[in-house]
Amino acid sequence: MKPSIFPTMAAAAAIACLTASQVMAVGDPTPSDICSGAAAKLVRGITNVVTCPAELPKQIIRHSRTDGFTGGVIGLFAGIEMTVYRAVTGALEVVLFPVPDPGFYEPLTTPHFVWDEWDTPAPPAPL
Repeated sequence: MKPSIFPTMAAAAAIACLTASQVMAVGDPTPSDICSGAAAKLVRGITNVVTCPAELPKQIIRHSRTDGFTGGVIGLFAGIEMTVYRAVTGALEVVLFPVPDPGFYEPLTTPHFVWDEWDTPAPPAPL
């Protein structure tokens, strides 16, 4: 059985249509703006996929500063959740880097990188 090229061509056409419609909606960005935005989105996605395991100690430290031992336990689960979240959003940015959504190549996650807000204590846990 010969593999079909139709699914690949359909996906490429869909991405091209989405990209063209979003670029026209933003205004008249230069080709340099488009390339810079796409490259930033790709690099941000790769960085978030690679550094996502650092969310585990980050969340434990942040929650421990606020709630002590209980915060450390809460931080463990928050770290697991944020690790998965950062890995998934990073992978989405890598796969969809040519598409200027959301906004004009804006990040999918806040904070943009794992090292942002490292020193900020987490909000107290509602008990």
